[in-house]
Amino acid sequence: MGGCEVIGRTMINVKTSDARTRLSTFLAGVFLMVLCVVFGPVVSDIPMAALVAVMVVVSAAAFDWHSIAPATLRRMPVGETTVMVVTVACVVVTHNLAVGVVVY
Repeated sequence: MGGCEVIGRTMINVKTSDARTRLSTFLAGVFLMVLCVVFGPVVSDIPMAALVAVMVVVSAAAFDWHSIAPATLRRMPVGETTVMVVTVACVVVTHNLAVGVVVY
């Protein structure tokens, strides 16, 4: 949870606030540490489904949707496009991210 939160916060921080210094990343880590250490019992009462929903929104906001546009895919090397399509297909069919990672 901590790793996803820090990555997500950093991506959103850079995209929405144009944060470019290490201070913003440091403060995000400090906030996460205080959240876990001081407010751990309160945070543990948050349903996992709510945390998953937040991470889905963060990942959708952080994703570069232009990278899967047909015009972009036509300019990419065939090998890269093939790896992407096979990996996504394996994950969707098996519902297991590990399978998609191991396949390629």
